[in-house]
Amino acid sequence: MAFSQQIGQFREGNPAPLYLQLQHLIREAIAHDVLAQDDAIPAERDLAIEYDISRITVRKAIGGLVEEGLLTRRRGAGTFVTGRVEKSFSKLSSFSEDMAARGKTASSSWISRAAGTVDPDEAMSLGLSP
Repeated sequence: MAFSQQIGQFREGNPAPLYLQLQHLIREAIAHDVLAQDDAIPAERDLAIEYDISRITVRKAIGGLVEEGLLTRRRGAGTFVTGRVEKSFSKLSSFSEDMAARGKTASSSWISRAAGTVDPDEAMSLGLSP
């Protein structure tokens, strides 16, 4: 099945820019579970041919959806629908817990550290005696 048959075509007479129309089609397909987590989006060139629009227009549409967090680009593999993380605001969680819920691992590393005397401004900021 062609991707345009799966998510829909542009509406006739819609004055919105084509990249916004394509974003809307993909966004609605994700919202209505036509496209599920980890589903691949066709290559930019294929979308451009299928929708009869420029590749730059397709790139702009997909780029906007990547910025929104709905799609993710994987180098050498393509563009995929991002999994949604359902967040319950009735329970507070730490950054580490949030990252674990997204399948990521939180970590930290020292950028620099040094021993020395504390100046009065630093002591005040930290609530220490000078």
